[in-house]
This record gives sequence, C-alpha cells and structure tokens, in this order.
Amino acid sequence: GRNLTLEEKQVKKYHRLKEEASKRAAPLAQELEKFNRDQKADQDRLDLEERKKVETEAKIKQKLREIEENQKRIEKLEEYIATSKQSLEEQKKLEGELTEEVELAKRRIDEINKELNQVMEQLGDARIDRQESSRQQRKAEIMESIKRLYPGSVYGRLIDLCQPTQKKYQIAVTKVLGKNMDAIIVDSEKTGRDCIQYIKEQRGEPETFLPLDYLEVKPTDEKLRELKGAKLVIDVIRYEPPHIKKALQYACGNALVCDNVEDARRIAFGGHQRHKTVALDGTLFQKSGVISGGASDLKAKARRWDEKAVDKLKEKKERLTEELKVEPAFEL
Repeated sequence: GRNLTLEEKQVKKYHRLKEEASKRAAPLAQELEKFNRDQKADQDRLDLEERKKVETEAKIKQKLREIEENQKRIEKLEEYIATSKQSLEEQKKLEGELTEEVELAKRRIDEINKELNQVMEQLGDARIDRQESSRQQRKAEIMESIKRLYPGSVYGRLIDLCQPTQKKYQIAVTKVLGKNMDAIIVDSEKTGRDCIQYIKEQRGEPETFLPLDYLEVKPTDEKLRELKGAKLVIDVIRYEPPHIKKALQYACGNALVCDNVEDARRIAFGGHQRHKTVALDGTLFQKSGVISGGASDLKAKARRWDEKAVDKLKEKKERLTEELKVEPAFEL
C-alpha cells in the first residue's frame, strides 16, 4: 500500500511539478514563440532586403551598361561633330575657292566678249566678206600638211613670215618680192626636195622653195643706208623668225624704196653707180635700165598684206569664240 501511496504522491507531485513547470514554461514558451515570430519576421525582412539588394545590383548593372552605351554614343557623336566641323570648314573653303574661280571666269568672259566685239568691229570695218577659192584652200591645206610632216624645217610662205612696217610700203614691197612673196621657206635643200615630191604625190600645184642652206646671198651694202630719200626695202619689212632674214635678203637684194617715182629714177640712174629702186606706187627701176610700172593687179596683190591681217583677226575671232565655249556659265 505504501508503494502505491508513494506513487500517487509522486504522481501528484509530478502533476504539481508539471503544473508548476507549465506555469513557469508558459511565459518562456510565449517568449520563444514571440522570438520565433520575431526571427521569422527578421528573416522575412532579411529576405526582402536580400531580394531588394539583388534587384538593386541588377539595376545598377543595367544602369552601368546604359552609361557605357551612352558614353559610346557620346564618343561617336563627338567624332561625328568633329568630322562635320571639318567637312563644314572644307566646304566653306571650297565655296570660297569656287566663288573666286567664278569671279575670275566672269571677268575672263567679259574680257573675251570685249575682245570679240573689237575683232568683229575690225572685221566689219575691213568689209571682209571674201570667200577663199577652192584653189587657195587646197594650197593652204598642202602648206599645213608639209608643216606637220617636217616640223621645225618648214617655216611657211614668205608673205606669212613678214610684213611691211607701214601700209604705205605694201605696194613697193609686193613689187620687189614678186613671185618670191609666195615662196615657201625651208631649212635645207633636202627638205625642199622632199616637199616637192610630196606635193607631186598629192597632185598639188608647183611651189617655189627657198632653202636657207642653199641660197647664195650678197651681203647688204651698208652705204646704201646713208642715201637720202631712200631706204633699203629689207629695212621696211618686219619678219619672224629672225633666221629667215637670209630668204628676205635673197628676195630683196639691195633694192631701195623711195617716196615717189622721181626720187626712184634719180637714185636708180642719176649717180655713178646704178641701183635697183622702187617707188611707193610700185614703179620699179632695174639696174639694167628696164622700168616696169605699178600694174593694176599689183594693188590687188598688195591687198594680201591687209588680208593677212584679216586672216589673223579671223583666227583670233575663232580662238576667242572657242575659249568662250570652254568658259562655264556660272550662276551664283
């Protein structure tokens, strides 16, 4: 019975102790529960903060990428701006150069038009409406051909290489030069023979050639330059190039030109020595005593000196017209 009693006592004690323990544990359990709740809340907050941190880091990375991309765009824009500035400066420079070029071209066009008008007036004054005959054209074509075939060796016709210094000497010079006026000046006999052969092959008209290495020329008599009332015919002729002088000496000799027939006759036959003289009207006095007057066709032949000037005017007109075509018509 004792053991049972003890057990009951023990049980009672157990229950009492248990109750007491429960009473004591209740606050602790509550505290533990509160702690657990707080811990869970803290953990939830921590998790939330962790998620925020991850999200923030992701956003930061995104922003950094955007910053990097924007920086690259800025660099490209800066490069584009720099290139554009340089291009703009180049365009401005080019515009300035073009403007200057345009102004120069306009001035040149004005000059050409002015020259062209002067040439047209001169041609009009000369009343040149003449048409070159097919014969003259043919001779001119052959002349150009042999010049191309023998460059530097064929100089041209004597009439094209010289010119009387004054218009008043034209008839007299024409008379003295005679058929040599149309003679072709070449550097050598060989060139002359080659040209003659070529002209034959082309069935051209016969031509007279004056080869500079073959002509026999007497030196100019310097004393004749001292005669009053007369001038050496060669002294009243301009010529170009200088080395064709020998051909002119051959054609003119020591012939003298005088203002009138009386002076020409007196100087030709009046002294102890005879001279070949010509008056301005074309009357020619030979040393032999032969006298030939200024035939009517002589004036027509002498007009060729004027026609030469007209030909040059025509060439100038054509050159200016071509230049005018080349000059662009600028508009600003």
